[in-house]
Amino acid sequence: IVESDDGPALGRVTLIPRGSGVWEAGITLSPAAQGRGLAYGAMAEALDHIFDGRSARRVFADIDPDNTPSIQLFERLGFQHEGRLRAVWVTHLGVRDSIMMGLIDGDPKPWRG
Repeated sequence: IVESDDGPALGRVTLIPRGSGVWEAGITLSPAAQGRGLAYGAMAEALDHIFDGRSARRVFADIDPDNTPSIQLFERLGFQHEGRLRAVWVTHLGVRDSIMMGLIDGDPKPWRG
């Protein structure tokens, strides 16, 4: 994720194939770059690529429940809350739950407005 073509890298969008037509989406963004719509724009572009160019039928995100900005980003992109997996990850914070959010090819794509 960059703000300009010759600017520094501010973050990264990741799309990982997880099976036939299924992809996992992730995003990281420098705290200094948050609040400018960069994450939304970058993820929207990546979703267009994966749905249109790779014929994805489903994209999901696995999000820490305390990561409110990430949850809100995926909500704005049209992802639906699918559930909470309890005690699924061990991190530097200890044992963590996971919020699962998903978007399928027939769902509305709000970024396409």
